[in-house]
Amino acid sequence: VNLVGPAKAKRLTILCERLSAAEAMALGVIDYVVPTGGALAQAQALAAKVCALPQVSVRMSKESINAQATALNHLGGYMAHDQIQLAAGSAASRAKREAALRGSKQ
Repeated sequence: VNLVGPAKAKRLTILCERLSAAEAMALGVIDYVVPTGGALAQAQALAAKVCALPQVSVRMSKESINAQATALNHLGGYMAHDQIQLAAGSAASRAKREAALRGSKQ
């Protein structure tokens, strides 16, 4: 969702649409297209570049980018817990749980 946006993510997921390499590259879902059999060499070359960099800087960069990219993800989960707690505390919810428990003991 962060890469393509909610509308495209829904379309791709719900309709199970397949993307060509060119389409995936245009959407920003992939960074490289290599010839058949070249994926391992490309991955190793990329890993070598990253490993040659100062590891603390790499780690800090990754953490700060991930924090920015997912900053609102926690909000959704946090609110869901609050909503469940509020709903579970209602008289109607307690009555339904009690009725369900009475029914399962019979």
